[in-house]
Amino acid sequence: MSDLALIRGAAPDAKRKVDARQTVSVFESISVLVEGFDRFQQRTLPSSLSGVSFSRIAGQACCLDHSHEHTSRKEILRILQSIKPGGVFLMLGHGGIAKCGAVGAKQALLAGQLGHEPDPTRRLLDYIPDEVSGKLSPDAEKVNALFQAQKILDDPEFKAIIEQKNITFVWSVCYGLNLMVFDALNRPGWSTKKLFERHPKLLSLALQMRKGLQKLTSIDSENLDEHYAHAAFLYDPMVMRKVLDPLETYLDIGGVCCVDARVAPNTPDGHKYLFRVPPNRTFAVTTMAGAPFSYDDLGSLFYSFGHVKGINSLTHHGDPGNGHTVVLTADPSLQVAQMIKSQLLAQPTAVEATCGGEAITLMGFDGKVLRIVNQSLALDLEIGYIPKINLLTV
Repeated sequence: MSDLALIRGAAPDAKRKVDARQTVSVFESISVLVEGFDRFQQRTLPSSLSGVSFSRIAGQACCLDHSHEHTSRKEILRILQSIKPGGVFLMLGHGGIAKCGAVGAKQALLAGQLGHEPDPTRRLLDYIPDEVSGKLSPDAEKVNALFQAQKILDDPEFKAIIEQKNITFVWSVCYGLNLMVFDALNRPGWSTKKLFERHPKLLSLALQMRKGLQKLTSIDSENLDEHYAHAAFLYDPMVMRKVLDPLETYLDIGGVCCVDARVAPNTPDGHKYLFRVPPNRTFAVTTMAGAPFSYDDLGSLFYSFGHVKGINSLTHHGDPGNGHTVVLTADPSLQVAQMIKSQLLAQPTAVEATCGGEAITLMGFDGKVLRIVNQSLALDLEIGYIPKINLLTV
């Protein structure tokens, strides 16, 4: 029996374990993703959020420091440069029905109750404002989202681009099935209705977020506070969207959202779209392929290794997670993926969390074939893209 047949055969049992939020093996995790890719090929409708892309950072905690190269500044700049004239930059947070773990960690830090955390995670928390102290959810998340948005809007370099391209700058927090605040910082007096009229994809996003929360409350109704994942993904959304959303050269909406998989928007720029991932199943961290990891990238990923059930391989209590980390690129040769893996394994925390790299899987999809490689499993397979309707050319 071929490796692909074995993987597909393992998927039903692995999916049941994932639905029960149990820790699965790396092989089982891969099988769930392959099953999702098979279902992706059966899709007949393109994404309602074509032309929308987000950089994903825990707590939206953007570091814009000029004095250090390991910040998210270049990622934010690239997003702003990719937005169409008259488009939207969106700072998207979440709270209430699914509290933001990064904001909660900042509150614990301020209260002197935060335990041991790797340095990148602690550094990431430095960029969440102290004003979240003592506030309940979602008020704390609203304070943070507004702070992060204002920080970008006040930056002279970014502000010049925003004004030159007439970008509408919006912050938002999703905190319930029918509760999502939208506020345009540089459009005084604009109502949510006017925002939706001028930028209909914001309405599409709001409807999609509500649908995702409805699904979350139906499948995880008793565990909304528990963040679960069977795999963490590292990928470059601006590279992946060239394959997954190739007809939209520029963005209608670009921005920053949280890494929390419970309320992640499903945009055609990464694994959630490609593998048809339901809410609360995978953890996403975006990066710039070829660039050094920012503190935001590593802080987000290391936070998941310690706190997200299922991959929490650094947890010293309870059931240990699998540490499964997938590096996803748009190149089946996997040269870029291998480089990212090497950069990751230069971090002692990542070495420990992934068992020396054994739990790292490389994946590349170019619109024609998906290649999956895991050296510890002696796995190297290719799955052709033979869709029911080719969404990549529709």
